[in-house]
Amino acid sequence: MIASPDLVFPLLEDYMPLRFAEVKNLIDYPALAHSTKEGYRGRTIHDIPGMSDALKALEAQRKRDLEDWMTEHDFDAVVFPAVGDVGKADLEQDSKSAEHALLNGVRYSNGNRALRHLGVPTVSVPMGILEGKNMPVNLTLCSRAGADAELLSVMLERPSRSPICPSQISLKVLERNVDTTESSPTIQVRGTVPPSNVALEAPIDGVAVENKFIRMDSNGHWVLEAPFSPFVTAQYTYKIHKYIKILADNVMVVLLARSPDGAVSGEIVLIAPETSSQPCNTP
Repeated sequence: MIASPDLVFPLLEDYMPLRFAEVKNLIDYPALAHSTKEGYRGRTIHDIPGMSDALKALEAQRKRDLEDWMTEHDFDAVVFPAVGDVGKADLEQDSKSAEHALLNGVRYSNGNRALRHLGVPTVSVPMGILEGKNMPVNLTLCSRAGADAELLSVMLERPSRSPICPSQISLKVLERNVDTTESSPTIQVRGTVPPSNVALEAPIDGVAVENKFIRMDSNGHWVLEAPFSPFVTAQYTYKIHKYIKILADNVMVVLLARSPDGAVSGEIVLIAPETSSQPCNTP
């Protein structure tokens, strides 16, 4: 028995995406624990009223809409972009962002609901970064039911020619700090990196930081001290604030060190705004 079933999938008191959700597909998360434990104990999926007919209908739909169509056109597989876009960070507060996040290809991967309901096997292959938007893009390959092995063989046909080697740069974060007491909030991160003409980049919450805010001495000690605009969630009432930390309240710094010979090392640092100083010994 779960002591607090409301925490199985906690939501905000006025969770914006629910305004656009499909009622027929809503899940009663607090009741899931009871349903899985008591609801159909000792019975198979076919014992659930209407489920046997529904499964047969889904099988028939997959054969009719996909497999027969592929046979008619002599297709071995279908290839398409895995996603259409990514949801915006403010989707829980802005109605337009919430509506956009529920589009096909954003809420789920392209075709995801139909693919899963109909039992269509797929593999996803990384294809790099989308120019202009800097969004990672994959290609999805799908085929007939039972073609899982064939899809995997296509995906793994050629091994990568760019082996992943350990970075030659040892980038370490020693201390991090956020000061929101002043009128202009500032962030400070300190660390070390081998002194070899390394260039350091450090965007804060996705916003590039000018070089003048990053200082580095000849011994490889560096300091990032820069103003930033915090993502404010305090104006919203969180039903669950007593139980979990809201990740959006954290400040994210992406540290990237580059040497002249092309070696790269990176580190992601998350800092809670209420923290005055956080030592960090993890490289």
